[in-house]
Amino acid sequence: MTSKVESINKSKKPPFIIYLVLFASAVSFIALGYNDMSKNLEAHKWPIVKGTIIKSYILKSDPSGIINNPIDKDYYPNVIYKYTIDNKEYENSKIYYGTYQASESNARKIVEKYPDGSSVNIHYKPDSPQESVLEIAWTFKSFLLMICGVIFAGLFILVVYQGIVLKKQDRLS
Repeated sequence: MTSKVESINKSKKPPFIIYLVLFASAVSFIALGYNDMSKNLEAHKWPIVKGTIIKSYILKSDPSGIINNPIDKDYYPNVIYKYTIDNKEYENSKIYYGTYQASESNARKIVEKYPDGSSVNIHYKPDSPQESVLEIAWTFKSFLLMICGVIFAGLFILVVYQGIVLKKQDRLS
């Protein structure tokens, strides 16, 4: 009878892989969100230089592999620009830090904001001028990554706590 109770208690303890997955997910999500947000904060302090849009268009991907799949499409605004720092010309396509996968209409809004040949302000990193962005943007995805990371961290703590409680119960019985 006692062996049956012990096996039931032991089966309630979550397997180690759950600890590992929750911890890795929490760390990854928080790191990705923090990385985007901290880079935007840093870029906000960078000097600004005038540049020119070379080409502005929408990239369309089809991750499903099905040609002309109307449901599973991702759209990315691609804005290529050039600028000059200390008589050296640079070219980049970074719009802002973070991901800019978007709906077709949102991607179109960004592309229309930067027509070919137009003059733009570009934020560039002083000690590494090839690193630049057109905008300082706080994206919802960066915040969402941080929130998901906090949720996974909470789940990790909860599972660890549950494991500790179950271990103490096993010792007491």
